[in-house]
Order: sequence, then structure tokens, then C-alpha cells
Amino acid sequence: MEITEARSSVKAIYLQAAAMAGLDVSAFSPERFADLVTEGYARVTKEHRRPEAVANALRLMAETLMIAQEKNLASLSEENVMQAKDRTCPVYPFD
Repeated sequence: MEITEARSSVKAIYLQAAAMAGLDVSAFSPERFADLVTEGYARVTKEHRRPEAVANALRLMAETLMIAQEKNLASLSEENVMQAKDRTCPVYPFD
């Protein structure tokens, strides 16, 4: 999988998860999530640990949704993505 496919895929999954949870999404939060994928992409490709990386991306998404629920938010923002990263990490490849 190329980096553009990985970025596109994670944004699509993020948007679907938000929709399933009944949440709106700020314009830049999917992009921030994709940026996290970009930051870890070279490691994943080199170390052949894609299943673990995907599982941990899903953990970050789940935590983002939980933050929205805890704060009774109607919309996800890039700040929520970073809060989820802070709560979840260190996990591969986002550590």
C-alpha cells in the first residue's frame, strides 16, 4: 500500500466511524489523523508491522470517539485527535 492509499483509507475509516457515532467532523481532523499515518508510514513499511499499525490506528480512532462522548461533543476536531494520541501512546508506530 502506498502512502497516499494509507492516508486516504484512514481518513475514510475515521469519517465512517464519526458518522456511525453520530458526530460531525471538523475540516482538518481527518487530515490530522492522516498526518499521524504519514509520520509512522516509513517505519511500518520498513519493519513489516502493518497489522499492528492498523490495529493501533483503530485504537486511536476509538479513543477519539470516547473523548467526544466524555466531553459531550457534537463534532470531532484535530484537538481531539491529538488528545487521543496523548492518551493512547506510546503505541506503534505513533510513539
